[in-house]
Amino acid sequence: MGTPAAPASTNRSSPTAAWAQELVQHLREGVAVHDADGRLVEWNAAATTITGWTRAEAAERFPRALPDGLHEIEPGRWIDTRCLTLDGDPARVVSLFDDASALIVLRESEARWRAAFEASAVGMALLSPAGRFTRVNPALCALVGYSAQELHGRTFADITHPDDVALDRERAARLLQGEMLTPDREKRYIHRAGHVVWVTVAAAVVRDERGEPSIVAQLIDITARKRVEAALLASEARFRAAVEGSLDAFFIFGALRDATSEIVDYEILDMNTRGCETLGLTRAELLGQRLFERFPLMRATDLPQKYARVIATRQPLDEEFNNPMPGVAGRWLQHQLVPLADGLAITTRDITARKLAEATTRASEERFRALSASAPVGIYLTDVQGLCLYVNARWQEIAGLTLAESLGADWARAIHPDDSAAVFAAWQAAVAEEREFLLEYRFRTPDGVVRWVRSRAAAIGSTASGAPTGYVGTVEDISEQRHAEEALTIFAAQLEVKTREQEAFIYTVAHDLRSPLVSIHGLAGLLAEDYAGQLDEDGQHFINRIVLNVARMNALLDDLLTLSRIGSVDCERELVDLNEIWQVVAEQLEQQLAARGADVAIEGRLPVVTANPTRMTQVFQNLLDNALSYTPAERAPVVRVRASEHPGHWELIVSDQGVGVPPAFRRKLFEIFQRLPEGKTLHPDGNGVGLAVVKRVIETHGGELWVESAPGGGAEFHCTLPKVAGG
Repeated sequence: MGTPAAPASTNRSSPTAAWAQELVQHLREGVAVHDADGRLVEWNAAATTITGWTRAEAAERFPRALPDGLHEIEPGRWIDTRCLTLDGDPARVVSLFDDASALIVLRESEARWRAAFEASAVGMALLSPAGRFTRVNPALCALVGYSAQELHGRTFADITHPDDVALDRERAARLLQGEMLTPDREKRYIHRAGHVVWVTVAAAVVRDERGEPSIVAQLIDITARKRVEAALLASEARFRAAVEGSLDAFFIFGALRDATSEIVDYEILDMNTRGCETLGLTRAELLGQRLFERFPLMRATDLPQKYARVIATRQPLDEEFNNPMPGVAGRWLQHQLVPLADGLAITTRDITARKLAEATTRASEERFRALSASAPVGIYLTDVQGLCLYVNARWQEIAGLTLAESLGADWARAIHPDDSAAVFAAWQAAVAEEREFLLEYRFRTPDGVVRWVRSRAAAIGSTASGAPTGYVGTVEDISEQRHAEEALTIFAAQLEVKTREQEAFIYTVAHDLRSPLVSIHGLAGLLAEDYAGQLDEDGQHFINRIVLNVARMNALLDDLLTLSRIGSVDCERELVDLNEIWQVVAEQLEQQLAARGADVAIEGRLPVVTANPTRMTQVFQNLLDNALSYTPAERAPVVRVRASEHPGHWELIVSDQGVGVPPAFRRKLFEIFQRLPEGKTLHPDGNGVGLAVVKRVIETHGGELWVESAPGGGAEFHCTLPKVAGG
């Protein structure tokens, strides 16, 4: 600290100076006096104690007065200096100083504490005895959502959950009274945003230099842990509820070991209600019991070995077995063994009913396979997606595929490529509409053979929601039938051509014959009129015969023309009330009916149908005329007409009490020019076309015609007509 100065001479002649010097030596503060030249002229004992320097060392190290403040005179040694001058001697500078090393250490400690306080990852706070925040760190601000300025002046109670305030105040009071409390406590704060923040609080009392107490608190955020704990509690509650609500028996056993660590028994630690019911005992009767002591017959089974193996290997076991316990043999059980710390959890289910159902199903499947193996039609099974699970031998034969080639989606290879889109669309529609699948389409075998098949399938099984579990179907080879139908279609087309040709021929013949007949009829009339006086009785008879036969020929031509027109002209159809048609016909034949004293009536009501009214009039005219013609002259005709309803069609029945129709003649009755033998009718000159007209009209309207009769018991003519759509 500079060149040492020579010791200054001291004037000891003045009593005052001596007294002052003595006083300086006894001061507890260090005193150093420098003259105007900076030489050390005074160094007291306290200065030596504080600095550890002698006066000579001080003269070397303390060459001049130091300014006010803290000074490090040696590494780690600090002094706090105040300088003053004496009133009587302004040239001298007096330095008073104290040892400041402890203060510096304290300040450094305080600085480190403040740094730690501010930088701490946990919330920290200083609180007054009244519980007001006097200092908070950033971690606490982040924890509760308030700034330091917002917290200053607030009390901990202001941001504490209402349910925790009372206990917090009690603990603070006890802490200030010097009582030792448990170091940690869990409590809740209300975050500035309104949600709950869980913390662990550790608090202690600190005092300042005046002895005034403050509370220092550390807060660790445990909200996440609390959420996990709440989730675990909820999970445990759900687990307990699930276990209690389970139809399975559930047990927890703890292993009991001997001195050699061998398992000798198991303690019953827990069970659910179903477990109690299974064993026929209460929970109180089971908890804490030794398993094999309570149920000694279990030792005779292999269950003890299985339990020990699961615990030793830490491998769960899931198996089905026939219960070996005496008294319950024959009951099938499924149990799951799961290892725990030194024990195991056991779930047991009675599956006897399922096993019996499986056995029944296997037997049913065996019968099904045996039946399908010999069935004359192809049989297949699919799942709900339409993937094939099984086909029988006949299906394989029709498709030309093996069983392996038919399973899964490969069965579709059997469908003719031109038909596959229609088949899949029909299948999907049937599934969507929950109806039977029915379709005719073609198979094509790998070697190119095309076969027509008729396939039908229906849903089988049912899930808990009512959905099917699969489909079973048949495939029938209808190739011969289709070929026959194709041949029949060709024949029908050819027949239609022939029929039209025949109709055209009849029409042409009838038309061409009309003119000669007109001439014959006219000439016969002229002969009868102009030559009546010249003809004898035979000649007049011959002319009358000519006129009568011409009239009959004209009637026959009219009927033939009518027959040829049916189905080709005048076929417009409309809603027709058959009651009105029958009434019109009865009025047209009123004279003939009255002449015979006929009893003609409708029984009930006739339906309304879609038909051609003219043609339906012809039907009733011919049937009523037929009834009059074939009722013997000695009795009055009785004619009844009625209708009966059937799904999709009406059946009309016209009955009489005439001579009836012999069985051998019933099939020919509706052919053209066919009449009963002479003597059966009152009109032997009939032309045999009327019933043929009836048959043609009914058939062109989509119906059928037949006759039922008992010899001498009259006849019933039955004809069907389609119902009106929606009726």
